[in-house]
Amino acid sequence: MTTSVFFNNFGASQEQGLLESLIIESIRIYGNDVYYIPRNSQSSTDELFGDDPVKTFTDAYPIEMFLESAKDYEGNKEFFSKFGLEIQETAKLVVSRRSYEKYVFSKNEDRRRPKEGDLIFMRHQHKIMEIKFVEEEKNFFQLGKDKVNPYMYGLTVEAFKYNGEIFSTGVTSIDRIPEIQAINLDHIVQPGGTGSYEEFEWVYQGDS
Repeated sequence: MTTSVFFNNFGASQEQGLLESLIIESIRIYGNDVYYIPRNSQSSTDELFGDDPVKTFTDAYPIEMFLESAKDYEGNKEFFSKFGLEIQETAKLVVSRRSYEKYVFSKNEDRRRPKEGDLIFMRHQHKIMEIKFVEEEKNFFQLGKDKVNPYMYGLTVEAFKYNGEIFSTGVTSIDRIPEIQAINLDHIVQPGGTGSYEEFEWVYQGDS
């Protein structure tokens, strides 16, 4: 038994282009304006822990994405592990391949596709999310697809936990993350000083 030779559901490039355009339009109608923040490194990767000791974020690209899990966070949320209480707040985002190449890849050739470890700044929710997994086979059965060029990327993201990363993107809401999420430490000041501190003022110890 064979399929009809008069209908080509998985090889019509014009139909595939129409479907991709409809996906982009849907994301622009129902999606959110976000910033895509690629991760850079100022040091070699730690082979033992598989992480960058010194992470930097110096660019932020505006782009539209669709938030699939808009009702609530997914993941394990609050649970006890062998390390104590952990909070895992995850969500799922969708970004069009064509939009990603237009707004991100065209300006940063090191990011041919979304990469795990990069950040997403939800502008309206004022949330920073870290990409944990990139799904490149999302809805690939619809009218077929090119193996190299999927219609869209599915991003599994988790609430970002600040750990000494350096932010210098030029976007004030993003660059203030260290001031908001950094751990506060008590510092004993020797007597004899004068003046007063201002809010968010950087304080250095010693002559440096």
